[in-house]
Amino acid sequence: MARIFLPSFIPIVTTYSVTSPDMPLKELLQDSSRICDAFLAYQQSAGYDCIPVMGESTFTAEAFGCRIGLKQHEAFVVKPIVFSSPREIREYVLPPLDKCRTIQTFREAIQRLATYSGEKPLVTNSTAPFTTAAKIMGMQDFLMKTLSEPELVRALVEKVTSFIIAITRELISAGADLIFIADPLASCDIIAPDMFRHLVYPNLKRIIESIDRPTILHICGKIDRIAKYMAETGATILSIDHNVRIENIRDIVGQDVILGGNLDPAGILLKKDPETIAEDARKCFELAGKDNFILMPGCTIVPNTPVENIRAMIKVAKERKPGIYFEDERLPRK
Repeated sequence: MARIFLPSFIPIVTTYSVTSPDMPLKELLQDSSRICDAFLAYQQSAGYDCIPVMGESTFTAEAFGCRIGLKQHEAFVVKPIVFSSPREIREYVLPPLDKCRTIQTFREAIQRLATYSGEKPLVTNSTAPFTTAAKIMGMQDFLMKTLSEPELVRALVEKVTSFIIAITRELISAGADLIFIADPLASCDIIAPDMFRHLVYPNLKRIIESIDRPTILHICGKIDRIAKYMAETGATILSIDHNVRIENIRDIVGQDVILGGNLDPAGILLKKDPETIAEDARKCFELAGKDNFILMPGCTIVPNTPVENIRAMIKVAKERKPGIYFEDERLPRK
């Protein structure tokens, strides 16, 4: 049976984290070598035992056909796509993946980074269908139509799911070892648990079952009422947001599920001193349990987070436990 190493600390580092006044997002995305250099420099500075290279769901919306704009740290959809019927969505012709500029740039960056990674797992992200569909259609319109035109929304989410699977396979073929999936709009802060169960869960499960790599599933905010379904997707690790009581999630999903989390990236990791961060990191281990737990920030690491604060998390993680070797007969043998 093949296996892959999951380190004791996994950061959530995206383009949002690594951009700066000296390297705004527009410049970062111009070529794969800049993406490669930015993520590798961040990893070498902090010293964690994996190499993340992650974008965000807006880039999948761009690949789907949306025009995007760029701020210093973030991308946004300039004009959503208007669909009038489920049939129009099913017949919508997707751009070929080799024409999706940003996706291909990330693919090239992953190929470059794979030559540096060695034993360190290369972490990239597969965006999630519900949040991506909302960006494609426009957040407000999408959420209204989940109630007024549910079949149209279902058709779009299923179409996006197929597209995400194709993109993810591209990134895996480039060398990705671990796939991070974030679906923030699927939170119980935004949609009802029944909608998650009937619309979000089947498509997340479909993506995860299509991936022959370990997966991390992250949904922001309250997840107590959907944690059982998150675990049933087959995700290797459930990433828990900082404003969720991780001990409650442990009680719901049991001891056999690997949990990741859940230090506050903005209120603690960005603003506090290393000693406070180390204390909070130790509490994460106490609350989640040492077994089947990986220390992670509760969400994306914020730009300008002091590197010594990230190192404080890493130190606690390595003191408390070694990494986990995840075994799965689906994994390719290296």
